Amino acid sequence: MSIQLMTRLRVIDNSVTTIGDPIAKCVHVYKRKHARVGDYIKVAVGGKLHHAMVVTTKHSNAPSLVTPPKFDVNSCVLLNPKLEPLGTRIHGPIPSMLRKFGSRTAKICAIATKFL
Repeated sequence: MSIQLMTRLRVIDNSVTTIGDPIAKCVHVYKRKHARVGDYIKVAVGGKLHHAMVVTTKHSNAPSLVTPPKFDVNSCVLLNPKLEPLGTRIHGPIPSMLRKFGSRTAKICAIATKFL
C-alpha cells in the first residue's frame, strides 16, 4: 500500500525552513483509504496541521498505464488552504507523471527542478 494514516513523509520543499521539522505525519487521506502520487492529504508538521500533496512513494500503485518510478522515501509538498505550494522550490526529483494531472499540479511542476 502507499500512504495511509500515521505514515511518515519527508517534506521536500523549502517551506520546511520556516516550519523547522522536515518530517510530516499523515493524519487524513481525502477521498480514499490510501493515497497515491498526486493525491491530497492532511499532515501534521511540528504540531500544526497542513494540507499536502503526495509527490513520491516507496511503492508505485498508479492507476494509469504510466507507472511512476519507485523512490527510497515517501515525500510530500506542503500546501496552503487554497492548495497552492507553501515553498518556492522543491529539493529532489519528482515523477514526470505529475504533469499529466493538469491544473491541480501545475504550480508544483513549475517550482520543481528535477523530473524522473
